[in-house]
Amino acid sequence: MVSYASDLARRGQVARRPDVRLTGDVLAGALDDLATILDQRSLHTGGTPTEVFAAYAADHGRSLAQ
Repeated sequence: MVSYASDLARRGQVARRPDVRLTGDVLAGALDDLATILDQRSLHTGGTPTEVFAAYAADHGRSLAQ
């Protein structure tokens, strides 16, 4: 679901409507915050949000695309 949420955030950030762009920015910020918390508390990758989410997925027996 994180991959889907990241895709929604990216699409929202480049939308025509300002309210959709704002929503995309808020979602992207929330995902960055989640990645930071996951990394600080358990994963310790020091990587980008994408790398953190991939490490989290791998740690739980899944790939990031699942």
